[in-house]
Amino acid sequence: MTGMTELSSPVPGVRLFASSVHAHALADVPLADAGEVATFATEKRRNEHLSGRWLLGQALMAHGERDLSALEVLRSEQRAPSLAFIQGAWRRTPLPSISIAHSGGRAMVALGPADRCIGIDLEPLERVLAQNAFDLIAKGEELEQLRLLPERAMRLWTGKEAVQKAMGLGMHLNPRDIQIPIDKNRSQ
Repeated sequence: MTGMTELSSPVPGVRLFASSVHAHALADVPLADAGEVATFATEKRRNEHLSGRWLLGQALMAHGERDLSALEVLRSEQRAPSLAFIQGAWRRTPLPSISIAHSGGRAMVALGPADRCIGIDLEPLERVLAQNAFDLIAKGEELEQLRLLPERAMRLWTGKEAVQKAMGLGMHLNPRDIQIPIDKNRSQ
């Protein structure tokens, strides 16, 4: 199956890949764990997960990895994914750091240097964050700026989600504790 696109990355050393979400067969996605996939309650979540793992495999092959069967995706206690060689592979080549996102029928994967943590997130441009949720993601001056520039709410949220992913903490890090400039002079 084709459908992967490599995007230009604003960060040196980081490669970005995107594709549409599809209904992949589990057998066609070597980096998916059947036990984890079996826990998904909805077909949408299953398709997003399998598409993200399929895209990760395609990205790794574009990056130069030829044997996906020697790799597995591990999860930290906070569910942050990372790559490792399966036991018995006897390979010590550094593997890239990874981040996976999916939303709005799209999947995205970032590959970065092994010694760096990366995080990505995406949301459809037309998605709007309700103003009654602003105090759940911002506080202090950042919250004041967000109320003045509500059209930047989704951009702020995706930035905070990416930081949470890069830190490997997911929602274990309160988004209100991450400060991202959103005023007109410091971000777009």
